[in-house]
Amino acid sequence: MDLIKKAKEHLILYHPFFAYLALQVEFVREDEIGTSSIDGIVFRYNEKWLEEHDHRWCAGLLAHGMGHVLLLHPLRAEGKNIERWNKACDYAVNSLMIKSSIGLINDLYKVQYENLDTEQIYELLKGEDDKPEDEGNSDNDAKFAGTDGTSYKSEDGSDICKVAIPDMTETPESELESIITQKIMDAATQAEFGGDGMTDAIKEIVNEIKEPKKDWKEILHKFTAEIARNDYDWQRPDTSYLQRNIHIPGLHNEEIGNIILAIDTSISMNNEILQEVLAEVKEAVEQMTEEVTVIHCDTIVRKVEQVQTEDVDKIVPEGRGGTAFLPVFKYIEDEDLIPKALIYFTDGKCYDTLIEPDYPTIWCVYENPNFKAQFGEAICVDD
Repeated sequence: MDLIKKAKEHLILYHPFFAYLALQVEFVREDEIGTSSIDGIVFRYNEKWLEEHDHRWCAGLLAHGMGHVLLLHPLRAEGKNIERWNKACDYAVNSLMIKSSIGLINDLYKVQYENLDTEQIYELLKGEDDKPEDEGNSDNDAKFAGTDGTSYKSEDGSDICKVAIPDMTETPESELESIITQKIMDAATQAEFGGDGMTDAIKEIVNEIKEPKKDWKEILHKFTAEIARNDYDWQRPDTSYLQRNIHIPGLHNEEIGNIILAIDTSISMNNEILQEVLAEVKEAVEQMTEEVTVIHCDTIVRKVEQVQTEDVDKIVPEGRGGTAFLPVFKYIEDEDLIPKALIYFTDGKCYDTLIEPDYPTIWCVYENPNFKAQFGEAICVDD
């Protein structure tokens, strides 16, 4: 269609990243859908509806649709309420469009949603919904199963470019995500090769796709599973079988001690952060099958307690002075503790010079994405 072609040409001139991404998406005329939809692979559109607009507006529509692709909205839609999810997606995309100096195709933009993830916006919109959950508005709305985006109409413009779930009957979601992210990477490469083809907002999203933020809970789960595993050792045969002249490896565990959680209780860790830390500590303790040591420390160790799942809600941080990391490591050494691991919750605002211990360390860091660990693994919990 000439209008689609002209819209792509307009994007190539003014917004090349979105143009290169659009060139990798299939465009299909489908007059039954009323407006348009995007499932990450296919952009469907009603030709008569599209012809009511000029190519500049259509360029904005294409960029909007590619914004949904860039933010992986179609792959994140499963199980969500269709109308609410589309509104949340449009708020997120329109924020990106404004940062990219692209005109909006609807009015779904709020400054307070500027730096929020789409899921966060979705949760906030739950409180604004007029329709009760039992009137076809539940988060598991079955109407969202279709791939053509025909299941609803809106008065706020969120149906202009609907987010639809891609067809996964032949291609599993993990493979589809790889396909879509590769398209995004290819578009980014072409835009960069052509010069100033990406705004800072786009670069930030692309970099996140290249190097996704780590889910500390997932890492912790894998981490604790590895350090707690039992090993078979041929050098230490199972004595119960030796008396029968059967030589099999013995099952043993060389790990001594438990996991230690250290909480930075300095003044820079405000109450909001500390509440988040306590929530994460509870999550961590619930993953353990044994007692956990919790150390409270600002410039000195303020408190040490042994905690099990039922005790987590009773933890009250003690400290609120300056920040020092050394006291925690010195306490562990002085008490002759040999922990399986140390998990340190902090904002990282400390300049102690540390010596790497013999046990593994994870730094769970708040509001400090530039923190560089001297050893161990650093994870930005909320960045």
